[in-house]
Amino acid sequence: MKKYYIHDGSQEVGPFNVDELLLKGINHDTPIWYDGIQDWKIAGKIEEISSKLPAKVPPPFIKPEPQRQQPQQSTAQPIQQSKPKKSGNGILSIVVTLIIAIIIFYVVMNMANNPNSIPGVKFEINTPKPVVISSRADKSKSDIKMRATIYATIQNQGGSGNAAVIFHVTQDGNTYDRTKIISLASNESKDVDVTFDEIRRLGGEINYSVETQAQ
Repeated sequence: MKKYYIHDGSQEVGPFNVDELLLKGINHDTPIWYDGIQDWKIAGKIEEISSKLPAKVPPPFIKPEPQRQQPQQSTAQPIQQSKPKKSGNGILSIVVTLIIAIIIFYVVMNMANNPNSIPGVKFEINTPKPVVISSRADKSKSDIKMRATIYATIQNQGGSGNAAVIFHVTQDGNTYDRTKIISLASNESKDVDVTFDEIRRLGGEINYSVETQAQ
């Protein structure tokens, strides 16, 4: 099976198969290298990868505004308009504007603290932002099967909430997935592990990956 390497701008990472590459969130411009080519290529020029990537979306079309003709200068003398006298209406307008601004501020703060206050509106201010800090795997063999335990450390870089930790194991084209839901306080780290028992002892090389997302 062909293995691929990607470059994230600072270092090369891999090897991965095609399915694992898609889980890494690559796009058409991601640099990729595999055994058989001399130089790095972008993903959009590798047929077996580009065919599985989402099609590029054209930018929105902005209709150019027609040029306005310069008005002809009139030789007539402009009429002098007297400046309107200030009245109490200007002060009333400022007070009304301030009241509206205060109401909008409290509405926004209420929605930020309670995302479900208005159906269909969700603020991401206080949602958790889980990040995989480290991961490793321990493997042990039995007569028929191989057991692999994947360990991961998850750190929350956002507000308190739940996060889904997704473990992936691939072996000879077979993919096994496990998901664990954990609760994280702001800036909290947790160690999570999961064991895969269905891996074949003679099934070939084992690869694993861990990802996480807010719930």
